[in-house]
Amino acid sequence: MTKVKSHQKLPNDWNEREILRDKGQFWTPKWVAEAMVAYVAEDTDLVFDPATGRGAFFEALLKLNKRNVSYFGTDIDPEVLTDEIYNQDKCFVEERDFIKNPPQRKFKAIIANPPYIRHHRIDEETKIHLKQLSRSITGHSIDGRAGYHIYFFIQALSLVEKDGKLAFIMPADTCEGKFAKNLWKWISEKFCIEGVITFDEKATPFPNVDTNAIVFLIKNAKPQLTLQWVKANEAYSTDLNDFISSNFKRRKFETLEIITRQLKEGVDTGFSRPEQNHNGFKFHLNDFAKVMRGIATGSNEFFFLTAQQVKPKLSDSYFCTLCTVKDFYKKFIFSGTDGFSVVFG
Repeated sequence: MTKVKSHQKLPNDWNEREILRDKGQFWTPKWVAEAMVAYVAEDTDLVFDPATGRGAFFEALLKLNKRNVSYFGTDIDPEVLTDEIYNQDKCFVEERDFIKNPPQRKFKAIIANPPYIRHHRIDEETKIHLKQLSRSITGHSIDGRAGYHIYFFIQALSLVEKDGKLAFIMPADTCEGKFAKNLWKWISEKFCIEGVITFDEKATPFPNVDTNAIVFLIKNAKPQLTLQWVKANEAYSTDLNDFISSNFKRRKFETLEIITRQLKEGVDTGFSRPEQNHNGFKFHLNDFAKVMRGIATGSNEFFFLTAQQVKPKLSDSYFCTLCTVKDFYKKFIFSGTDGFSVVFG
């Protein structure tokens, strides 16, 4: 069997990194792929993967001994479809654009690590198509700053059979972007969000990649008031697989934090963040202030320089200095008693 690398090393060459970003290809590590397969592969004879890549989910299917389950996959990159792993029984892959030419049927089980392509890398013609796609499925347009992976998510959800399951690994902006409120309103009203898996920094599935990953476990069934929210604190552990394989019944694992979370609170807070209890305060910062982030280019190599890089050739006057969190709190002190006040030091 062809081995799939547990982690993907980003190339040092700028052009190679740009090609990777254009394709949106980031391979899923085995320990995460196996947990996702454990969720969707029960009570089905076929698993559909609309973005096969190097076959991480098919390899997980084989390792978990789901040999009675067939695998159907599509990808727009013909190179990955020639990998040896796909020369197996009950495996069917084809070159197909899932967004523009999806299969004309529904599936009991769908699993994917969709291409992570940010909106500024999508051409205008495709953006028009994506807008129409969103409107036809959800009934409204998604904000134009949504990346390509969001539309993969929407398209896949529309192809899940009744009582079928979907497991997607996505970046955190799925819960935090400008589009997130409308997206999750639609999902939470139409589907049952059974589980959300987040990762501690030391357990990230994609080291050295500038995104935080989240796994969504969703069933095409009546929405429930609660869901299982998990934080994985250690990579390569089998705990995540064991928890999901137990149908969320086993609760005590050394490497997992597991919370039964209210759906409404999770949607309001954002699933990428822990449950918020606000420590009993009557007022919160968002009652008085709005925080916005500037442009996110993804090109930290260009916009972020160390003092050693600046000193030889460039004047300090052209640069701003980033303060530490400790220094920030020395300048901006927040306090509250019966009300709320902001004191600038």
